Amino acid sequence: SHDGVGDIGVNFHGKKFSELVTYNNYNKWIVDGYMACGLVNFCVAGRGVGKSIFLYQIALAVAHGDRPAFLPPEASKSVKLHVVFYRVEDYDNEIIGKYGSGKVFDDADIEWFTPEDYSSDNLSDNSLEAFTSHLRTVATQVKEDTLVCIDPATKLYGYRHESFIKGVDEARNIAKRNGCTITILASLHHEEIKDWIFLTNDTIRGGDTGIQQAGSVTAIRRERTSEAHRFLQCLKAPKGYKHPLSEKNNTLVVKLETKKIDESNQYVHFRFDSIKPEAEALPL
Repeated sequence: SHDGVGDIGVNFHGKKFSELVTYNNYNKWIVDGYMACGLVNFCVAGRGVGKSIFLYQIALAVAHGDRPAFLPPEASKSVKLHVVFYRVEDYDNEIIGKYGSGKVFDDADIEWFTPEDYSSDNLSDNSLEAFTSHLRTVATQVKEDTLVCIDPATKLYGYRHESFIKGVDEARNIAKRNGCTITILASLHHEEIKDWIFLTNDTIRGGDTGIQQAGSVTAIRRERTSEAHRFLQCLKAPKGYKHPLSEKNNTLVVKLETKKIDESNQYVHFRFDSIKPEAEALPL
């Protein structure tokens, strides 16, 4: 009956336009112009190019609400979020080797998970299924907007782009029902010469049909003639937002260097390098 319409739990009041266009949190950036909150963001690179360092640096910037050092000085700071980090490859002493005694990370209050944390008797072998099951549980417990980093997602047993995105979307929806936003940042291992034709083909901007489902895709490429520089190339910017660099030149040139904290603490990071702004990194 009409008298019972208000009792069935359905909202019959439409949104105002201001509510409609701001609901997706796209106005908040984890990396200004490259990676937005509320999306699945991918970082693609080959072996030893710097995927882990790149994700560590973003995680630290977001944990503190700082501007990542690989962005130009005029870029905006990252939004400050709670950070959860899944280290899929748990190599002993790798973080200590790149980040000193770990003081940099201790001060950031990042939550870390390794395969031992999300594998179980039923879901073992560091599988994609075990990871997504664990992430769904984490999503039920988050109390604030959270950045979830996975490094590298492609090392999860049974990894497929479509299955990964489906799994993390389920967790994001759980958090959303609790009033929180989960943003995903995952690194993908693709060797440039062998695999990148699928990432940079002319018909699908930003990658194959699986990677295309991501909200943004950023690639890291090694300089051909030297180990000093890396190229950060935006293959796919968040939908509806123009990339801060021009469409023709969507690449930042950055330098890999060591930052000293004190006598016993230092870490490796990417720094924006204005020495070679004219350098190109075409997907050849």
